[in-house]
Amino acid sequence: MIGADRPLMNERVLLAVTGSVAACKADRIIRELTDRGAEVQVLLTESGKRFFPPETAGSLTELPVITG
Repeated sequence: MIGADRPLMNERVLLAVTGSVAACKADRIIRELTDRGAEVQVLLTESGKRFFPPETAGSLTELPVITG
């Protein structure tokens, strides 16, 4: 079946990253979602930037990061 290995193809996901230690896993979540075909948009809170830099998020998603 074509696309079976990319079940999220053409899906869009908004990943909101806040100031939590769990934010350190955001890069893994982005990779997993994009590997499955999803387009991931990242929203970072001010405190989330301390755990997950916007530059990293932007390079992983190839999209501008929403901050503020």
